[in-house]
Amino acid sequence: MSPRYDDLMRGVVVAVLAVGACRAKPPEPLAREVEIEPVGELPRPPEPVLVPRPEIDVSHLVPDPTHELRWPLSMASHPELEPQFEIAAALAEPGVGWLDLCRLGAHNRHLGKDKRDHVAYLRGWCSVGKQDLDGALAHLVPLTSSVVLGLAPAVRADFANILVSSGDAHDASRLLSKHRIHDVGVLDTLAASYAELGKLDDAYAINELAIANDDLRNLANRCRRLTRRIVLRPPPKQLKAVDLPNAGLFDVPTGADATCTRLEHELECWLDPVSACGHYHVDQQLDVAKSGSLVAAYFGWPRGVAGDWWLTVNNALFARPHPGADRLAVAAMTNALRATPCASRNVTKIRILAKDLRTEPHDPAIDADLTRLIDESQAQCPDP
Repeated sequence: MSPRYDDLMRGVVVAVLAVGACRAKPPEPLAREVEIEPVGELPRPPEPVLVPRPEIDVSHLVPDPTHELRWPLSMASHPELEPQFEIAAALAEPGVGWLDLCRLGAHNRHLGKDKRDHVAYLRGWCSVGKQDLDGALAHLVPLTSSVVLGLAPAVRADFANILVSSGDAHDASRLLSKHRIHDVGVLDTLAASYAELGKLDDAYAINELAIANDDLRNLANRCRRLTRRIVLRPPPKQLKAVDLPNAGLFDVPTGADATCTRLEHELECWLDPVSACGHYHVDQQLDVAKSGSLVAAYFGWPRGVAGDWWLTVNNALFARPHPGADRLAVAAMTNALRATPCASRNVTKIRILAKDLRTEPHDPAIDADLTRLIDESQAQCPDP
């Protein structure tokens, strides 16, 4: 190649390099920012472990009005599909039952005027034996006015036993309406029979019929029916009575009947044992202040750390020497300690109370709990 060509190429290379040197450099990458993890909520301290409420016997301090569900049945009375009148003894030799008489056709015989009602009664029960309850009631209803000694009340008792076997309250109501059975006593017994069998919805429905048919002449029975209504459908806690005028438990003048007063006091305590047992405790001749404090401590047992544990402590301590009061007091004191910050003077108060209780007459079963409470309070919140 000629020297001139070499010089020319060197010039091109120099020009290219010069152009490249003048070109802008690509931007350098920015320094990567450090990603900061979002700060969440600070971890909460664990909830203190509270001791459960001790189970103590307070049955003598709080009524159980569920026994009213069986009224007017006696303690020995139970629903049974058997004649309440001794018809077999009236028509047959000893050892022959009413079903035997039905099989022998005794209900189709004519035994004279003196036995006419007896035969009609047997005819009704023979229909029961054939599961013809409609036919049974047709034969038995006229006998509610029988002059045969003991037959009419037996028939009324039979109605409840027959109707409760018919099915639910709807079936019973249909038969009651068809055969025009409006006797409120029959309804009372039928409601009690359903309750005895554990059919509480049916008991409630029939009891409502009894309340609707009540002529208000017997205030005690009226209050028993209203009691059954409340026991079967307890009102909300904030309402003491549902569907009753003036927010009273009964639509009966206050003090008008001793049974009503007794039942009202029982229901008040049953519905609100924390604050409404005073009248009931007076009726039972109990120490109103101490009994009420124990019941309030037991049924008002707080829920959670934020509960008023000191109120429970004070109620339980005041209720002593009632059996169980010591156990409630120590358990409530333990929870008060665990729910109380160490800066509070109440911690020292808990320790003093526990030491005082240990030196006083007390239930020996709580000795270990008292020692544990004193040690725990010292360990958690030592004296300065």
